[in-house]
Amino acid sequence: MKKYFSLFMVLLALAACNPSPKDAIVKITSGYIEGNIEDSIYAFKGIPYAQAERFMPSKAMDKWADTLVCQEYGALGQSKVEEETMNQAIF
Repeated sequence: MKKYFSLFMVLLALAACNPSPKDAIVKITSGYIEGNIEDSIYAFKGIPYAQAERFMPSKAMDKWADTLVCQEYGALGQSKVEEETMNQAIF
């Protein structure tokens, strides 16, 4: 019985050492982004790709210091172009 208990404790410790990743973090030119893993596919949603200047051409994004969480889709523009819709999803 002591042998099985020791084996169980070793297996439990090994399982805790290597948890399966649920979030994916990658570095892009603007900084780090955090997505998630869905059915073994890395998903990054709502990544901003440009800054919207009112009545001006869009500009490249400034770099950010913290990790940007990109786990939800960004705003969607319906039939007209809106300033807040400059984002994309990458799978």
